[in-house]
This record gives sequence, C-alpha cells and structure tokens, in this order.
Amino acid sequence: MLDIITSSLSAYSIIDISILCLAAFIAGFIDSIAGGGGLISLPALLFVNVPVHQALATSKLQSTFGTFNTSYQYIKQGYCSLNDVKYAILLTLLGAFSGALVVFWIDGEIVLYLIPILLGLLFVYFLKGAKGERKLSTAKLGYYSFYSIFGFGIGFYDGFFGPGTGAIWMASLLYFMAQDMRSALGHTKVMNATSNFASLIIFGWLGLINYPLGLIMAVFQLGGSTLGTKLAIKKGSKIIRPLLLTVVFVSVIKTFYDIYLK
Repeated sequence: MLDIITSSLSAYSIIDISILCLAAFIAGFIDSIAGGGGLISLPALLFVNVPVHQALATSKLQSTFGTFNTSYQYIKQGYCSLNDVKYAILLTLLGAFSGALVVFWIDGEIVLYLIPILLGLLFVYFLKGAKGERKLSTAKLGYYSFYSIFGFGIGFYDGFFGPGTGAIWMASLLYFMAQDMRSALGHTKVMNATSNFASLIIFGWLGLINYPLGLIMAVFQLGGSTLGTKLAIKKGSKIIRPLLLTVVFVSVIKTFYDIYLK
C-alpha cells in the first residue's frame, strides 16, 4: 500500500502538492457558499500535469468530501431535512448515474456549446431576480413534480458534464420552489453531494482516480468548506448572492473561452 501511495505522489513536487492543497482550500470555501469550486481545483490539477481524465476524477473525489461536509452543516442547522428529500436524492442519484454512463456513449458537443449560454441566463436571473432572504413567490411546482423533472435532469447533467450544476440547482429551487437563499443553498449542497457520489462511483469503477492526491486535497477541501459554510449560515444572502454572481460570471467567461475561443 505504501509503495502505491509513494508511486502516485512521486511524479509531483512539494510545490505541486502545496499548490493543490491551497487550491482545494479555496475551492472548498467558494463551493460551500456559491458552488463553482471545480473552476479552481480542476485547473490546479491540470496545471501540475495530472492527465485530463484523472484530473476530472480526482477533482470529483476531493470535492465530494467538501459537499458532504457542507451538506451535513446545513442539515444540522435545519436548512434541509433528509426525510424531506429522500425522493429527491433517489431521482438525483439515478440521473447522475445515467449521465455518467451516457457520456461514454454519445457525442455531447451540442450540449457543450450550450453551457456558456445557460450560465449566462443564470447570471441574469440571479442579477435581476433572486433577491435574498424572503421568498419571492409561491411554489410553481409540487414536490414530486419538481424533483421528478429537476432531480433527474440536473443529476443527469452533473454526471454528464457538470459546469454550473450548483447555480442551476439554486436558480431552480429559488424560482420553482420559492425557497429562501440559505434553504436553497442547503438543498443544493445535498443534491450536489448526491450527484458527486454517483459520479465518483463511476470514476472509481473506471480506475481514473488518483487517490493519494485526492485524499490530500480532501483534507484542505474540508477546511475550506467548513469555514465557508459557517460564514454563509451567519451572513446569509449578504455573502451568498454576491459570491454566487461572481462565480457564475467567471464561469460564463471561462467556459465561453474554453469552448469557443481556445
């Protein structure tokens, strides 16, 4: 076992590992408040020359620790109840498994080109629509209708591609379920943790995860997510909405550049 760990880490210098640890902490902090931590952890893994597919899988491993930690904190504070989202978890799990499997069978180029447009629409929604603590309207869909559509659909999307998943969940919960910002974030983290777990199983099955790197990063991801969650619970929409807008805006610019200009 020690030989496997040593060989997995031997290709990376102390500086490389330090960069990954710092990136994981920042990613955990940002992801716990607004989502989008993958925009930091994945480029960091690619920067130290982790192969692309292994970087995707390893990033998913470390982020799963953060999303589970954040989910637990929101559940403990009463912003999400597992008893209330059992059906949602089931549908999201099924969707994520399906998406992670289908991505190996079909060409997703068309959907890939739609990502910056979708994120741009989400940015406009958060800028003009989602105002914060109070509920903006009555729910537009019932519980089972909402999660039958969005649980499976967003779970599928996260397993299939993933960019902007947290923002999509937030917008959907705010608009269709009329949740306040912290409750929407709590439910988002539980659903994120569910789809991350499903994707992780597929990545593990395919043998793509660098476990030593991922677990080292996970320690710092946990530290960042714990700090970010406490700050989000304390400050509410005063910090959630501005950071969410920032993360979605950066996501739009980055995905547009990667897909259309690179």
